[in-house]
Amino acid sequence: LLSDNLSWGAWLLSTIAQPPTKDASKARNEGDASAWQEEWLDRLHNVKPIHARWLTHSNGGSKYWKRNFHLADMGAPKVPILSIGGLAAGAYSNSVPRLSAAGAQSKKGNNVTAILGPWAHQLPHISPVGPQFGLLQEVLDWISSTKDRSPTTEPQFRVYAERVQTPAALAADDTPKGCWLGFKNSVTAHEAVGTLPFNLSPNQQLANINEDAPLEATKLSSKEETVKVGGAVKEGSGSAPAGLAGGRLFTFSGSPADLAVDQQVDDDKSACFDTSALTEDILVLGAPVVSIQLQDEAPHGLLIARLNAVSPIGESIRLTYGIVNLSKTNTSGAKPTVSLTMNYTSKVVSSGWKLRLAISSDYWPLVVPQFQSYTSSIIIGGAATSYLSVPAVSLSSSHVKKAFKAAEGMALPDVHVAKGEKVTPLTAGKQSCETQHKGKDLTVVREDDRGIRRMEERNGLTLQARCTEEYSLGGQKAAGHKVQWTTSLMSDPDQHADDSWKAVTKVWCDMEANEDQFVLKTRVEAMDGDKVIFSRSWSDSLSRNGI
Repeated sequence: LLSDNLSWGAWLLSTIAQPPTKDASKARNEGDASAWQEEWLDRLHNVKPIHARWLTHSNGGSKYWKRNFHLADMGAPKVPILSIGGLAAGAYSNSVPRLSAAGAQSKKGNNVTAILGPWAHQLPHISPVGPQFGLLQEVLDWISSTKDRSPTTEPQFRVYAERVQTPAALAADDTPKGCWLGFKNSVTAHEAVGTLPFNLSPNQQLANINEDAPLEATKLSSKEETVKVGGAVKEGSGSAPAGLAGGRLFTFSGSPADLAVDQQVDDDKSACFDTSALTEDILVLGAPVVSIQLQDEAPHGLLIARLNAVSPIGESIRLTYGIVNLSKTNTSGAKPTVSLTMNYTSKVVSSGWKLRLAISSDYWPLVVPQFQSYTSSIIIGGAATSYLSVPAVSLSSSHVKKAFKAAEGMALPDVHVAKGEKVTPLTAGKQSCETQHKGKDLTVVREDDRGIRRMEERNGLTLQARCTEEYSLGGQKAAGHKVQWTTSLMSDPDQHADDSWKAVTKVWCDMEANEDQFVLKTRVEAMDGDKVIFSRSWSDSLSRNGI
């Protein structure tokens, strides 16, 4: 279970609990200002915590999630599709190459145009993670070509490959270092890149199986070993599991508080396997797959795999990662094997660096931990079926050069932002993330201050919003997650001298996860000026059922 289940639920609850503006309410009610509060209260009486409902459908097979869900085997799309995603937007970006692959199945020609950039969970022309991209112009060009039904010789799968840099290099110059590549579709991209296969070998090595790979030679040990990847989090231990360097599921703002940082602290709490040094630059493009043979006959708990790039001086930069809940896999029999597919990635790793596979049984606070008292063990070396497949190829490959030229020949649309509503920032927003040790408790606190903004075209209406999230391990709660949203809407006193108003909504969402249950507590409070006009609380206890 991702911690963002509660984060998103709290944000949505806060959003739908907001009041109408008095101006809009008066317009709907023939100038009756008193109807404003009645409209707001009617809305508040109908809100419900959505995150509790999500938790009741937390198994992937639930019909709740399959409604309006396009399966991976949906076949070729019957209508033209423009799919655009950002690699800093978390697992959402996986849908872009998946749709491109579906379009490749069409017998009438590919009707899916797919663009995968480095962007945050924002529109690419305003993404704080760049380089930015002219979304509006791209959409207009796509509509024009679709309307004309004119066939195109241009690549319909474009992807940005960013060069991995050390934290020091990024601090000195944060200008994006990378290039665009163009392929017919994501299937041809996969064929062009191919895979580098590795065996998980003793002595913390990834033994290279392909003799033609751009790495120094390594040999797989004939000796079979069992390696522990770490036990479940122990209540009250105060110890930090792997995951503190993992950042958030995705970023809106590109803030360092959201992004994954140097992975060495998490690598120290994981079973790690390194390649030898790269002998030339490589392109990693696609979704790495790791197959792991387990020691346990009835595996349970979590298994997290990260693919990192390790600099010559030891800095570890995450390329991608994947998570599997062993309790929900179809593994049975002695020494079963589980396969884990990581998120799609597009990175250039420089010569002299190494690739690292890091395996752990926790990734907190991004993932809610499980508390069974066990130790995950994997079998490596010898005849074990533990291996890693990395979609990668030398940057000097003719296929990569062809893809670079294909994208280079396409003019990128200029970044243009259409005139929108004028908003004046009165105070700047800021984000922070701090890890604290309180006795036997370990706490991570995230602050997201959205600042104060005045909406000039809405009679100077002022909006202020702030979110605080606290994740905790230890004590009597096992794992806790608290989210508090405070949002204020206030009229401009200069424009509403006789009818000024201020509305405040507060939302508290609290989840405690122990070995068997999720305990949820939710409260919504609304204030008209300094007077509380609405307050309601909900409590739910739900079985974890292996989640």
